[in-house]
Amino acid sequence: MTREEEIEQLHRAISEKDHQIAYLQNEVRELDRQLKLITGSNGWKWLQRAWKLKTALSGGQASQPEMPAASVQPVANQIIPADDLPLRKITSLNQLSDDEWLKVLIGSIKDSRFQDFELPGFPPAEIQESFVGESAETALRSIYPFYRMIKKYAETFGHRLTPESSVLDFGCGWGRIARFFMHDLKAENIYGVDVLESAVDICRQSKIPGQFSVIPNRPPLDFPDNSFDAIYAFSVFSHLPEELARQWVLEFSRLLRPGGLMVVTTQGRRFIEYCASFRGKENTFVWHQLLANSFVDTEKNLAAYDRGDFLYEANGGGDNPALAGSVYGDALIPRGYVEREWTKYLSFRDFIDDPSVLPQALIVMQKDGSKNG
Repeated sequence: MTREEEIEQLHRAISEKDHQIAYLQNEVRELDRQLKLITGSNGWKWLQRAWKLKTALSGGQASQPEMPAASVQPVANQIIPADDLPLRKITSLNQLSDDEWLKVLIGSIKDSRFQDFELPGFPPAEIQESFVGESAETALRSIYPFYRMIKKYAETFGHRLTPESSVLDFGCGWGRIARFFMHDLKAENIYGVDVLESAVDICRQSKIPGQFSVIPNRPPLDFPDNSFDAIYAFSVFSHLPEELARQWVLEFSRLLRPGGLMVVTTQGRRFIEYCASFRGKENTFVWHQLLANSFVDTEKNLAAYDRGDFLYEANGGGDNPALAGSVYGDALIPRGYVEREWTKYLSFRDFIDDPSVLPQALIVMQKDGSKNG
């Protein structure tokens, strides 16, 4: 084998390993949510065992796996010291840069007071992990690129977010993303909704500025037309069946103001092969077995994805009726499908399926004057 061939082989091996690790990190966010729904409040304890398996698969490291980020390298379980926080006196949070704001939020994990501002609290780590598979600084750092991308897309497409803008966090969970927008918007312009009453209770108890409410798992929502400048959903459309996803996109087209953006994520193409990796082996974890039983004809599903077909497996989310298989599973929504079907309601703006940017595929669409839903 020539030196060039050896280098190429090494590059392929590294690329394959990177993809494997990205999937493992993606799975981490979902694992404990699934386990808690199935096994009850002790589900988070099983996650500790899952970390060990994942770290072994990703190279034998003892620390918790970290999610890849576009602009910020995650630092697991390390609190930025107080003397690294902005020292100048501010009168408004939007006087901080985005990176300074991230540091302030990380500092608020241990001390909710920053200068004259009282910042939201955090639920216990096991509750955070039950929603997103990670907690504290790691949870904030991993979602920070998504927050930045929402704002960047809004500016790029002529609808920059200002303090007067309104955003909707669709599937708000414990408020991990919503708290970021304290930096940009007035509290009364931040909205969060979730099908889980427990999630809404956590947001309220944590005193995240904004208005949070429980919603049914099907539209419509109790908001008037043209209510929001941006609607975002992280790891929500990765679980919705085709018709329900279509109904929500139609509803978003009603709720968005002209020029407003929809920014959502779904599973990427690699998820099909990731599911295949659990077949033919004994799977200790329920989530692994669910994946093993999903998208079982790998080549057929890859071909369907490449044709632009919507792919869905009705795995369900345990005994909670809000997460029954008819409304909750695993979904892959390819670019071709988005451009063919969802452009009936909104204008296509971008599609990114790159784990070095986000662990899931990103879909960006915009409402313009000709789209009235």
